[in-house]
Amino acid sequence: MANMRMAIYFGDNDFWQPFLEIGKVLYNSYKHFGHMPEDKEDLVNIINGMLSGMCALYCARHYPGKINFDPCTAEYLKIDASRIFLNDEVEEFIARLDPGNEAIVIDSRLDFPGNEPVFLV
Repeated sequence: MANMRMAIYFGDNDFWQPFLEIGKVLYNSYKHFGHMPEDKEDLVNIINGMLSGMCALYCARHYPGKINFDPCTAEYLKIDASRIFLNDEVEEFIARLDPGNEAIVIDSRLDFPGNEPVFLV
């Protein structure tokens, strides 16, 4: 299985949790199939497709038996292909990023006991 590196810039650190969970789902898919789509538009569709559910789970106010979720949140967080960086693009992206938990990185080379291959930068 080839190594996989990806960074996703989401730009608003108030919403780090849904993006971290999306990164974990993407990484688990990579481990399951042994590869990840490399077409950025495909990745955009996959990520944006998961945003509503992840926002409902991690950003909404939860009340007994009900989730109070504003669908505008997922719309606000949607990304485009310019926010996805693959393989060699990841290092350059990280080097110019101001730290602040506004991006997630997935790096299969970091998958070993006691370490997490999906993290915030």
